[in-house]
Amino acid sequence: MDNSKLKQAFSSALSSVSISTLGVSISLADLGKTQTVDERIARLGKIKEDLEAAIGAVEELQCDADTSKVQVDTLRKDIADLQQDRATAQHLLNVPEESFARVLARSTRKGEIRGAIIGVLIGLVTGCVSSYIVWTLTKDETAKPPESEISAIPTVDKIP
Repeated sequence: MDNSKLKQAFSSALSSVSISTLGVSISLADLGKTQTVDERIARLGKIKEDLEAAIGAVEELQCDADTSKVQVDTLRKDIADLQQDRATAQHLLNVPEESFARVLARSTRKGEIRGAIIGVLIGLVTGCVSSYIVWTLTKDETAKPPESEISAIPTVDKIP
């Protein structure tokens, strides 16, 4: 086999191999080329933009993860509260019906007594307020009828 054919096969194989790191691929064929400074700067600028976009995506994912974590913590707290409420409800269901009925009857009697007392107090207050209003309106002298109208009313002495 000839050395030149081997070199040619080897160089064609190397030119198709690429190295990929963090989403940036560099072809070995490109390494052999001499690039101008402007081309390298442009390529580095593009790589920088790609990396900044990747950093932005990572930060957004981190923000979403933090939000999800807060929501999960809130849901866990709600679940714990519901489990406690469930345990309390089960405990109340285990209370005998007789004692539960006595507690309800006591609270009902207390409510009836309280309602009656409040009703009496409201009645007294509204009666006093309405009596005061009527008294202030009728105590004025202009509200009395004239003397001539009073004398025209027959009395026991003037009945024939």
